[in-house]
Amino acid sequence: MPKATKDRQRPSLGQVIENGEGRFKPIKEKSAKYGSEDEEATNYIDAAGSSKILQLAREQLAEEEEMGAAKPKKKSSKFEERVIFRDSSESGFANGESSEDNEDDYEDYDPEEFEDDINAFGDSNEEMLFENLLAQKGGLGESLGSQILNRIKIIEKKSLNDPDKREVDSKPQFPPKVVEVYEKIGLLLSRYRSGRLPKAFKIIPSLKNWESVVILTSPQDWTPHSVLQATKLFVSNLPPKEAQKFVYNVLLPRVREDISSNKVLNTHLYQALMKSLYKPPAFFKGFLFPLCEEEEHCTIREAVIVSSVLTKTSVPVLHSAAALLRLVELPYSPGPAIFIKAILSKKYALPKKVLDSVVDYFYSFTEPPYDTSKMPVVWHQGFLVLCQSYREDFSHEQINDLLKLARFHTHDAITPLIRRELSAQKVESMENP
Repeated sequence: MPKATKDRQRPSLGQVIENGEGRFKPIKEKSAKYGSEDEEATNYIDAAGSSKILQLAREQLAEEEEMGAAKPKKKSSKFEERVIFRDSSESGFANGESSEDNEDDYEDYDPEEFEDDINAFGDSNEEMLFENLLAQKGGLGESLGSQILNRIKIIEKKSLNDPDKREVDSKPQFPPKVVEVYEKIGLLLSRYRSGRLPKAFKIIPSLKNWESVVILTSPQDWTPHSVLQATKLFVSNLPPKEAQKFVYNVLLPRVREDISSNKVLNTHLYQALMKSLYKPPAFFKGFLFPLCEEEEHCTIREAVIVSSVLTKTSVPVLHSAAALLRLVELPYSPGPAIFIKAILSKKYALPKKVLDSVVDYFYSFTEPPYDTSKMPVVWHQGFLVLCQSYREDFSHEQINDLLKLARFHTHDAITPLIRRELSAQKVESMENP
């Protein structure tokens, strides 16, 4: 059998550091037997090796500065700067590198597919109905920006009143080198389009103070591509409670900002929402509930787009039932109404307690202040989906209550269908008691 040829590949920087020398060494063939523990213990960088590496780095930087000064400066476009930055060997975007980590079998996403629902729910008459219902519940309250500023002021007052807290906060949290590295990673993520993420970024979920490290990277400046990759990384590696913090602090504001500014949601942010549903508690507690509970209420456009994520993604029945139980306890507004309809349309086998709560939620609209109000079409649609999907699970008393509700609030096209479903089930229950 012929002898294996020696590998003449140039060693990497990591191998140079492991050798502990300031110059490249030829790669030695691996021995058949493992070395002793004493030999493995000597595999570190001594002071002389470290000084040589630093000296080489300084010399290379000096040479690059001299070459840059000698060349005439050209005005580089943003595209050229982005390409140069991505070709950097430190960022993991070298030429010829595959982007397999970025290729997923995504579902087709067409932003215009939601326009029909948005137009149906968002015409002038429907908006007036929503505004009247919200006004009856006490108005919109303070804006989201005011709420955030108030929270910041409260935290600042607490830190000023507590001397121990003030001393801790005044100390630098990270070494300057760490801050510099993650600020550069933030610059990279503000230009990222495809390829592998830096290793320094991939280790963030394993850190105890990962939230503070993420702030160093300026997540508000990340590209949608970066948000997608970061969501996959953090949601898959963090426990649900920690992933919930990432979804709430990073994904929620980016999605709302994108919908508000562009009237549609970027496809990568849409896919990030779908990825966040891989941990349902993180999605519901970190995104859906805060979206519905914010003082700046969830808009119809936001609710329609986010509800499509619920309908397209498989969610365990217990998580969906718990989310439905929470949504029916919230004050009526466009967001919860659309999300309730989306979850009911999935036709889960809901626990009896949850189904009873949903029936009580709809029946509560026979009481003031809703008894004399005209309800939006999305409310009637949710009522119809409830009757079509769960009429066989209704008790005789619940059927009578829902028929009474159908007399309180009517819709020319939807109410006859609701009455037909309930009447048919009432006859069946009487024939087969």
